[in-house]
Amino acid sequence: MLEELNPYLDMAVSVIHRHEGIVDKFIGDAVFAFWGIAPGKSDPIEQAFACARALLQTASKMSFGGTPLILGIGLNAGRVFSGNVGSEEKRQFTVLGHPVNMAARYEGVTKELHASIVLGEEFAHRLPPTLFALLQKHERVAIKGASIQTVYTYCLNSTPDKNGEGQ
Repeated sequence: MLEELNPYLDMAVSVIHRHEGIVDKFIGDAVFAFWGIAPGKSDPIEQAFACARALLQTASKMSFGGTPLILGIGLNAGRVFSGNVGSEEKRQFTVLGHPVNMAARYEGVTKELHASIVLGEEFAHRLPPTLFALLQKHERVAIKGASIQTVYTYCLNSTPDKNGEGQ
């Protein structure tokens, strides 16, 4: 298992760093990363979305236990707390707040929505029009532990149709 998990995590960390992201932690086989806390050269929203797309592309060439690797990614934007959190014996720099929790919950509905990436409404609306056109809108989506929401999805092989909707 480790001989397959570690190359995937190596790949994910490398892709995140190339897109100016900060890897916060591993949660099982999941990777939690964030953008926009440290100064970067590019817009953190565009970098996070480009990173998510690159992760999907790279992971599509990998397998785990002989099964093709399929990722589900949740993206969200908003105001968060950042700092060292923990006890006197162990502290860790991290980000906390409602946008962080919602990103994890969006990842949790990727299978239900048959999507590679689920984006919160604030994140989606901060994308430039050319990238926003790649998304599909889903209204009245039940998100565990939250209110009914409008979210947007992106699928790996998504292309906009003549109305700008993903196919």
